[in-house]
Amino acid sequence: ALGSEQLSKDLMLVLGPTFAPVFGSFAKAAAIWFMMFNMFHGALQPLAGASRTLSQLAEDGLLPRILERRSRLDVPWVATTVTAGMAIFFLLLGDPIWLLAAANFTYLISICLPNVAVWLLRKDQPNRLRPYRAPPGMIVAGLVAASVWGVSAVLGFQQFGMLTVLIGVLFAYSGAALYAWRVFSDRRAQGLPGITPSLHIKLTGAMLAVLALDAVGYLLAVSSIPQQSSPLITVLEDIFVAVALLTISVGLVLPGMIAHAAIEVRDAARHLAQTTMVDFSDALRALGRGDLDRAHAQVNIMPVKVASRDELGEMAASFNHLQNEIGHASASLDEAREELRLARHDSLTGLITRREFERRLESALVHVARDPTWYTLLYIDLDHFKAVNDTCGHAAGDELLRQITAVLRGVIRQRDSVARLGGDEFALLLENCPREAAERIANKLLETVQGMIFAWNERVFKVGISVGMVNFHDAKWSLIEVMRAADDACYVAKKKGRNRIHVHQLGDSEVIERQEELDWIGRIRRAIDEKRFCMYAQDVAPISQQTNGERHRELLVRMLDDNGSLIQPMAFIPAAERYNLMPALDCLIITMVFEHCAKLFEAGASGKKLCWSINLSGASLNDETFFDFVREQFASLRIPHDSICFEITETAAITNFARAQTFINEFKRLGCRFSLDDFGSGMSSFAYLKHLPVNFLKIDGAFINDILNDPIDRAMVEAINKVAHLMGMQTIAEFVENTAQLELLREIGVDYGQGYAISRPELFFMFADAASGAALQADERRVEWAGLKANDPRPVDTQ
Repeated sequence: ALGSEQLSKDLMLVLGPTFAPVFGSFAKAAAIWFMMFNMFHGALQPLAGASRTLSQLAEDGLLPRILERRSRLDVPWVATTVTAGMAIFFLLLGDPIWLLAAANFTYLISICLPNVAVWLLRKDQPNRLRPYRAPPGMIVAGLVAASVWGVSAVLGFQQFGMLTVLIGVLFAYSGAALYAWRVFSDRRAQGLPGITPSLHIKLTGAMLAVLALDAVGYLLAVSSIPQQSSPLITVLEDIFVAVALLTISVGLVLPGMIAHAAIEVRDAARHLAQTTMVDFSDALRALGRGDLDRAHAQVNIMPVKVASRDELGEMAASFNHLQNEIGHASASLDEAREELRLARHDSLTGLITRREFERRLESALVHVARDPTWYTLLYIDLDHFKAVNDTCGHAAGDELLRQITAVLRGVIRQRDSVARLGGDEFALLLENCPREAAERIANKLLETVQGMIFAWNERVFKVGISVGMVNFHDAKWSLIEVMRAADDACYVAKKKGRNRIHVHQLGDSEVIERQEELDWIGRIRRAIDEKRFCMYAQDVAPISQQTNGERHRELLVRMLDDNGSLIQPMAFIPAAERYNLMPALDCLIITMVFEHCAKLFEAGASGKKLCWSINLSGASLNDETFFDFVREQFASLRIPHDSICFEITETAAITNFARAQTFINEFKRLGCRFSLDDFGSGMSSFAYLKHLPVNFLKIDGAFINDILNDPIDRAMVEAINKVAHLMGMQTIAEFVENTAQLELLREIGVDYGQGYAISRPELFFMFADAASGAALQADERRVEWAGLKANDPRPVDTQ
């Protein structure tokens, strides 16, 4: 207040009675002291705290940028000028009572509402960085104080007057206006629209509209009420102030809470969409194209913290759950990547697998289509690897593969690829490598392997490899063609004596022969799929007077070709054995034979003593699932075990000795009988025979054919027959073609005979699909064989 005149007017008259209840006669002095303190405070405040506070708020992005400006001495001169100017303006007004009351009303708002803001921050953002922590309970105390002030303002605003309240509210909203100005200017500086239709603006604007309508309604109501109705005016004023305060609180707090939740979800969703989901999508695409190094997503979860327990809280919780699930999906992606990484490398050798090698080869073919560059494919097959496996076991074979892998790694260059395709087959892809350079690498590899000596348990093996080579530098090759060409070249190298390199050439005669063999494979596979096979039965009859056994029948398989002609076993069995088709064929035969025998038993044949012999291949004995398959067939079709005799060749039994022994012991215990076929033709060993408890020993037909003229053959048959009897086995002579052979075998004491001298093979049954596709007579004597008539006197193969 400028001059002493003001001190004796409004301020003294109003403030004196205010202080009187407390200070009594000192009230006037207290009022003067209060005014002087305020004048002193008002003079220093612009230069002390207020200006620097305004400047700091502007630097924090809450007030217009112009208030940030400081002098070289760090004086916030713009904020100081504005603050001092306002103070001088109010001094010139004489600091009227309504102004002081309005200022104090705004001051109370500025004290109480921050308590509410702090409480909301603690509730909605508990992890926010806080340089200062209030003592325990102070935030709640501030919230209680704000509530008490709100009630007091509603009940006691009459001492200020309506105009004072409106000006105080206007002062309170001036800070919000300056903040809105800063947001508007910042958005324009960024090239964005000054006003964004955000949820916060919409809600706050709605609250302000309610406040404006309330004020208009109040003014209309008061202007229409007679002046003498002061109680009614007071009620209206109370209602207006209550609505105004409620609107201010709701307009600031509720939109802020809602907007806070929405902004939290928006920011988290934006972060999720722009970073995490982009990384996740890129990782999935990398996984799809096989780039495992890039198939990784960096997942940074941004939890949404919303403390409300309404729909906003549920939305935040659902979004957090979504983020967690994406995190779990990313972890699963990493697990899948590592599993695929393991799947791309052979567990035994550590080399890449066929699939990964073919992917790299495909990339090379794409590359040469764009930029002609020489590549070389080497297809490598170990020579006599099966001999190591069969004689020393799989552990020895695995060690040999590891040693060969070390040799391959030592020969190739860093940019080349080496893979184990399966079994004992390897492949090398040489990049930027024309034929001359590739031949040098292949020869070095061949020489290194030739110098290897593989030793295992005092056994020593000479190691060798067969190598097929294909060079390409343009787009004329496909993946299948180049792999087939390299495989064909390796096949030619093996056919020419093994342990050598062969470069692929069009028109290789060996390749043509192999193509014919592969054509056989296709015919056999189609026949298996379509069940185009029939079974013939040939009697195995007792020929010795000392033999009291019953007659049984060996079942012989024949294939029906695509055109319906009958194919002998020797035409398709060798190819089926080389390409591992025998397990599928054996399973088909067992299934169909068991089904047909089950029908015979149902038709009344159960009273007869019947027994059928079924041939098994060595590949089936080596198949881990075959034992369970045979058990299931016996159980499902309820075939008596003693009605089946399994025939196993001597070579298959010795090659898969442990599994053959297990198979024989298990099914013989159930009642099945066993016959060791072709004994004497392969790796004959009575030591092995001692551990194979078969029922029948079939003497190979090679000893029977010339037994009448060759004393050595006769001596061999006599020795085999005698040893078999000592071991409790019965003997069967194959290929008995005439009565003279039959009489000699009876004299030697052989128990059973099989051949044309006893009976010819007769059609036992045809599979259902074969019967529909071939016109075959039941009497074999009327059947025209492929290259051999049934009544030909030459011996019929009984495999």
